[in-house]
Amino acid sequence: MSGHPTNLRVKLPLLCALLQLATVLLFAFFVQYDSHTSPRLWHEDVQLHSKGPLDHEFYPRYPSTLFLWVFWPSFNSAVTAHGDDQQRTVMNTYFSLASSTLATFAISALVNHGGQLDMVHIQNAALAGGVIVGTSAEMVLTPFGALIAGCVAGLVATLGFRFLTPILAARLKIQDTCGIHNLHGMPGLLGALLGALVAALATPDAYGEGMADVFPLVAAGHRTPIRQSLFQLLGLLVSLGMATVGGSLVGAILKMRSLAMPPDALCFEDQIYWEVFEGFLRVKPAAL
Repeated sequence: MSGHPTNLRVKLPLLCALLQLATVLLFAFFVQYDSHTSPRLWHEDVQLHSKGPLDHEFYPRYPSTLFLWVFWPSFNSAVTAHGDDQQRTVMNTYFSLASSTLATFAISALVNHGGQLDMVHIQNAALAGGVIVGTSAEMVLTPFGALIAGCVAGLVATLGFRFLTPILAARLKIQDTCGIHNLHGMPGLLGALLGALVAALATPDAYGEGMADVFPLVAAGHRTPIRQSLFQLLGLLVSLGMATVGGSLVGAILKMRSLAMPPDALCFEDQIYWEVFEGFLRVKPAAL
């Protein structure tokens, strides 16, 4: 510890909050989807100029799977329809990622007493914006909506790392070593709820002919937006049910005596299962 106070515990969060608010307001009033991103405008252009989905400018500009933050939009856009849908997904994901990054820096400095930034927060919670729009990025979330979603994701994930993870470890003996619950669990749950909300707000005026790509059953008249929203919520319940059953089953298997599971206090000791070079063995503090 250097002992040098940075005085950033209030200054950095305040600055980030002001930048976040200014960005959301500017996007809310001055930014909207163009003809390559709006489902209504793109499909009108397709019909007018006899274009196909692969004629979209998205494809020569955006190289899609590779790095988590820079190419996280690849994850979200891979399963969407070609054309405006993938363009919109990429843009919404980038907006949300940028917002979650700013929120993560702000909250990380705020919850640490000296105002220092925690690298666990920065490396993980900054990605939460990509998770929370995983369901809704293809929809007409709007740019400022994506910014708000990313801000919420960064806030929830960072607070989870700071406060919830120690509680789960101490009281419930749940060891989330990679922060999956904070980065994927809670933002994913919020993302499913967000998808249901945006689905309920879908209108023919916003989607035009593009409704068939995003909500084909709504476009065909077989479902209303509200009914589609209920199916989105049902998908969330199914996912939670499968996760609960699958996780419980795996946990029960791992606890079988025949697998020689070590006690919690030794879970991170490599030498239980591996031959470890003596130079890498942990030295007990009492021996120092």
